[in-house]
Amino acid sequence: MRYRLPIRVERTVRDAHVARTELAVQCERELRSMEGAALTCEKGCHHCCYHPILVSLLEGITIFRWLAENGLWTKALKDRFEEVSQQTLGLPIMVWLLSLIPCPLLTDEGLCQAYEARPFICRITVSVLDPHFCHPHRLSEGTGLVPKTEAVDRLKQIETPTKKRHAAGGMSLPFAQAVLYGEKISTGEIDFEDVARLLWAELKEKG
Repeated sequence: MRYRLPIRVERTVRDAHVARTELAVQCERELRSMEGAALTCEKGCHHCCYHPILVSLLEGITIFRWLAENGLWTKALKDRFEEVSQQTLGLPIMVWLLSLIPCPLLTDEGLCQAYEARPFICRITVSVLDPHFCHPHRLSEGTGLVPKTEAVDRLKQIETPTKKRHAAGGMSLPFAQAVLYGEKISTGEIDFEDVARLLWAELKEKG
């Protein structure tokens, strides 16, 4: 049974999820209607799954819950998240980009295990050129990725009130780390407000 967070935190998680979903749907519609742009993303194409992904703690909680509720949060998947967390925590973005660290949700078939609940940034990033150029080692050749950065800015504006209510609410974390903290918060192992302190301790220990 899922641990229920304090009402104000549950409300914040819910409101942020609704806002992300509505904004993602709007952005997807805009991307597909871009004049003169043909989206080249196809099922199984996954170079973007090796790109650095940062998400809010709120999104980490939501994605963990989706994985757990759909029976996907297995020991093997959690181990994979922990492995990627160790690889990416505190890693400079450019080094992460060049290190070819796959998203922990990426399968051997090049598919996302949580496509329906994938991170917001994944939903709003598409390719309009040959996906060949989306590979992290080929970005200098000219990528066709359209990250819709204005959508990220809009999401930050939506989540700004959260930063005022909860110190950890506005934190951006490496994806694997955010989901692992999402598990600990959702199961009552730690409190929502403990994350900033615990994260700082992890970073110091890692050196």
